[in-house]
Amino acid sequence: MEEPGQPGGGRERDELVAAAVVAGSTYAAIGQLIGRSARTVRNIAAKPEVQRAIAEGRREQGAAITGRLGGLLDDAVAAIERGLQDPSPAVNLRAAAAAFQHYFRCTSETTLREEVQALHDQLHDLRADRDENGELE
Repeated sequence: MEEPGQPGGGRERDELVAAAVVAGSTYAAIGQLIGRSARTVRNIAAKPEVQRAIAEGRREQGAAITGRLGGLLDDAVAAIERGLQDPSPAVNLRAAAAAFQHYFRCTSETTLREEVQALHDQLHDLRADRDENGELE
C-alpha cells in the first residue's frame, strides 16, 4: 500500500494528478508520469478531494486568463477607434459593426448579471428569514 508523503503515493500524488489534469494532460500521460495506469489515474481524479483541487486550479487558471484579457481591453477599443477613422469604408464598416456587437453584448451580459445577483440576494434573504423563524428545509 502507498504511504502518504512517499513519492508516487498519497497526498503528493493526488496533488500532482490534480495539477496535471488542470494543465490539460491526459490520464495516460499522467499515468506514465507517476507509474500508474490511465484507469488508476481516472480513479484518483475522481476522489472528492482531488475533484476539489481540480476545480480550484481551474478557477485560478480562469482568473489568470481573465486578468490577462482585461489588460488587452484598452488596446482592443483603441483598435476599433482606429478602424472607425480609417479611410477605407470597408474597414469603417467592420469597426462599426464590432463596436455595436460588443456594446450590445456587454450591456446584455451586465443586465443579466445584475438580475442574477438580485435573485441571489432574494434567495439569501428568504433563507435568512427561514432560519430566523426556525423553519426546516
